[in-house]
Amino acid sequence: MVAVGGLVLWGLLLVAGLLRHRRVLLNLWREPVLRVPVLAFESDDWSPQPQSQAGALRALSEVLARHRDVDGNPGLMTLGLVSTSPQLEPTGAVQWIDWSDPQVASTRSAVLEGVEAGIFALQLHGAAHCWEPAFEAWAAGQASAEGLSPLNEVLPDALQSRWWDPYADPPAPVGPRSAEAAAHAEALGFQSHWGAVPAVAVPPTFLWSHAVEQGWRRGGVRWVVTPGARFAGRDRSGRMQPAESGLCNGVRSVTGLRYLVRDSYYEPWKGHAPEVALAALARQTRLGRPTFLEIHRCNFIPDQGCADDALTGTEAVLRLALEQRPSLRFMSPQELGERLEHRRSDDLFERGLVRVRMWLRRCGVAPALSRWLKATGLWPLVKLA
Repeated sequence: MVAVGGLVLWGLLLVAGLLRHRRVLLNLWREPVLRVPVLAFESDDWSPQPQSQAGALRALSEVLARHRDVDGNPGLMTLGLVSTSPQLEPTGAVQWIDWSDPQVASTRSAVLEGVEAGIFALQLHGAAHCWEPAFEAWAAGQASAEGLSPLNEVLPDALQSRWWDPYADPPAPVGPRSAEAAAHAEALGFQSHWGAVPAVAVPPTFLWSHAVEQGWRRGGVRWVVTPGARFAGRDRSGRMQPAESGLCNGVRSVTGLRYLVRDSYYEPWKGHAPEVALAALARQTRLGRPTFLEIHRCNFIPDQGCADDALTGTEAVLRLALEQRPSLRFMSPQELGERLEHRRSDDLFERGLVRVRMWLRRCGVAPALSRWLKATGLWPLVKLA
């Protein structure tokens, strides 16, 4: 009788977990499995200012061009582009400098040279790295505009979230109608500046809404880079509040856009050594996933003081990654996204029982799922995978 009762309890626990985690389990099963390691550096925050970016971009181009993957492609870095930089006048007024301004011609040329060489892939990061009215309200409240940096990296955290208005009463997401219109406008602005539709969008601080997605989609966006979750707002202390979690590569949003996952980080300014990036590549490859390494602009521009270390570290990552994984491919999120969508590359995707093993591995690294698998006694299946 005790054994029967225990079996019933186990069955209830199993069914309850399946019902609770069914969406994540299904997302993990549908997520394509890569047969070969894929790597790209993902660098956000590149904007018209400061002018020192031109030299940083050309130095990066030289490093990336020295390393070729199995197909002969150079090292690749995506640039998450912000269309405007704020210039603060002595009066406290804000002037928005965009990519058409003659004073940023050198930086713009460096970007285009890298694109032409197949080294840079451009992604939409926003018309600004903030909600412009909120930034202007913040600037007006400063005692003096003198000494205020135009770098978004030094802004208050809440102000860096483009689709969040910390000056609303109470602080709140940008309204759906305004958000959709602004998202559509910034996608069109990107096309105007760069002559191409922004197929990939990267939300600043990963806080955005479905209204934002609607506007992006109207402007040509097809893929949204996420950390595996979507954040909808901030609590009173400023901490991010998730609206969706368990997002996987290829998952389709309710708006029709698809998500890609960037959840690996290599930030030399935070003290990350190349081994951090190589460990991420090993982990993601074992799970049949691409390795999209987040490495922000601030690592490379001289204004932040660690550019030499970041360049040396990036070179080391590329060299060691190719030595350790000769089948490595450099690939942008857009290219991978198109392949995921059409499954047109037989040499890129696994099928059959390999997918089952990878699904179990992925379940094992999802915190909520791993706890459930251990509680039900199914954990040995993950270990065997």
